[in-house]
Amino acid sequence: MFNKKFIFQFGTKRAFDWKNKIASRMDSRGFTFVETLAALFVIMVGISSFVTLINQTVSYTKTSSYNLIAAYLGKEGIEIVKNIRDSNFLKAYYDIPAGSTWLDGLTSCQSGSGGCQIDYDSWTLTPYTGAMLKLPDTGSKFYNYSDGADTMFARRITIDPVGAGPDYLHVEVDVTWSEKGRSHVFPVQDNLYPGSW
Repeated sequence: MFNKKFIFQFGTKRAFDWKNKIASRMDSRGFTFVETLAALFVIMVGISSFVTLINQTVSYTKTSSYNLIAAYLGKEGIEIVKNIRDSNFLKAYYDIPAGSTWLDGLTSCQSGSGGCQIDYDSWTLTPYTGAMLKLPDTGSKFYNYSDGADTMFARRITIDPVGAGPDYLHVEVDVTWSEKGRSHVFPVQDNLYPGSW
């Protein structure tokens, strides 16, 4: 009746075709769940790295901005003291008022006394109180102690005489501020000699 050889060959061929059909269906169905999870993991690592980079860049930009402001405030403190020294030198040169010296008003701010503070438009150093500098909302945009909203910056000026006479004044301006729970100090120093411009 039936040839056994024919049945075996037909059955084998049919089994082989069945395996190929399953394999082709598996290939055409798309990604497996594991492949999808792996792709999502790679995408999430890329996105989180990008977000971390942006956050660090913003943080460094703010820190750099605050350091720049502190440097300018420190240099302004030095320049204010230089202006007082220069004014004193001219007063002493013309002897107005009589007995003026280049040190007038500058020796009360030694580091042992706690230092001084001063506004950009003032000629008198006052004892340091730790008050925050203010920045006006309108008009002049100069930092001061009297007008505007408090900023995060405070400026302390110390002036120490060096040598007999003294030979010169060592001026140090420390600008301090707090950011994210951390305190920062930006020191600016200079030496002022009598009559040197």
